[in-house]
Amino acid sequence: MYFGKLKSDDCYGFDFTTENFKSFVEVDDKKHIELIEKANSDGKIIIADAEGNPILVDPPAPTEEEQIRQKILELEIYLSQTDWYAIRFADTGEPIPEEIKQKRQEARDEISALRNE
Repeated sequence: MYFGKLKSDDCYGFDFTTENFKSFVEVDDKKHIELIEKANSDGKIIIADAEGNPILVDPPAPTEEEQIRQKILELEIYLSQTDWYAIRFADTGEPIPEEIKQKRQEARDEISALRNE
């Protein structure tokens, strides 16, 4: 197994051949599996050290744009989870609790504000 900087983009990866790398080192199967399992379990990413060997590091902090997209997604999920109140109201006339109506409006307002940033 080989690990190194890929030719196609500026990231690192593993492959069974050397043809896809700008630079690479050989990694035994045990180390390869250990790195993958540890990265997955600990939320780490695999990059190369100064000699090109694979190491685990914390992922970079999310950018402001990524944080905004995440917040919008969370608000949209809340709206989706409470849509049934609006559907029930449309179908039966059963009122939506004021707290839910207020929180849904706040979510829509925040989504609009975040999209305008």
